[in-house]
Amino acid sequence: MRTVYLIGNGFDVNLDLPTKYSDFYNYYLGLDRSADSENVSKLKDHLKQCLSDEGKFWSDLEEAMGMYASELVSYTQLEEVYDDLNEEMKKYIHSIENSALPNVDADLFKKNISSPQIFLAPAEQIAINTVYSNFGRYTHLISIVNFNYTSTIEKILNFQGQPLELGPATYHSSYKTQLRSIFHIHGRVDNPILGINDASQIHNEKLRTNLDVIEYLVKPNINSALGHLIDKEAKEAIKSANLICIYGLSLGKTDSQWWKLVGESLLNGVTVILYVYDDKASNLAPRKIGRYQRYWKSKLCDAAKIPNDHRDFVMPRIIVAPNTSIFNVKK
Repeated sequence: MRTVYLIGNGFDVNLDLPTKYSDFYNYYLGLDRSADSENVSKLKDHLKQCLSDEGKFWSDLEEAMGMYASELVSYTQLEEVYDDLNEEMKKYIHSIENSALPNVDADLFKKNISSPQIFLAPAEQIAINTVYSNFGRYTHLISIVNFNYTSTIEKILNFQGQPLELGPATYHSSYKTQLRSIFHIHGRVDNPILGINDASQIHNEKLRTNLDVIEYLVKPNINSALGHLIDKEAKEAIKSANLICIYGLSLGKTDSQWWKLVGESLLNGVTVILYVYDDKASNLAPRKIGRYQRYWKSKLCDAAKIPNDHRDFVMPRIIVAPNTSIFNVKK
């Protein structure tokens, strides 16, 4: 049995770590500007305007990077602006990484990540137990595709990069659950990868075809240049998964290559649990639940580029789980 988690910034935010883009903006715009170049100063003025203009907030920094390229005229300007942004992002993430974690129950975390079905409705638990029945042979292998720069999960589990026993499998007491790998596909604190999914997201026709710009901004090209094969191994883990769990992630365009992989898995019959944090889901009237579920299933299908004529096939295997306590592991 192979389960893959796709985990995003919502995980760190749930532990009260200041990792939202808005947290970084407040830090970045609060820095001394006396030594800023003209281009960096213009970027900060633009950011400040976006923060004060409702509807234009840079909620997705990476997508905004591609949009801001329309304000630039050369690769040199782009490099100057984004090198400053990236360097300050690195310093900010380091400050978070070096701070103490809240008091966390590691055993509870192990139990929860090993048993994603216990946070679902009874009918949905049956669906996941069917997956276990079909594929639960011997060891339950878990991999994490981590979209965060921080090592929060490694710290909680004292994970050193080697397979880690998490306890007995929930579907068979004589089988083991094992964490195999954690893939940081956006890099880590020493080398965070800020970028976009593909060249079409660079909103500057001149720069969009510049190879230097593509290698600088497009994440698949950055990973390829680094040659670490982490993204390749993460993709293989997703392709071989029997169950995919998505937690703490927006379904943003800058990671569309990963949503496409999830879509391919759905088309191949894999079940996906989409954990959603949404204030609107609190006290949802029973007559509105079906509509709410369809909304999030459609949103995932849109992100995953699933054709309309295939959605009746994949939607029954998308389980939407709003506001669960799966990773509420603070003591």
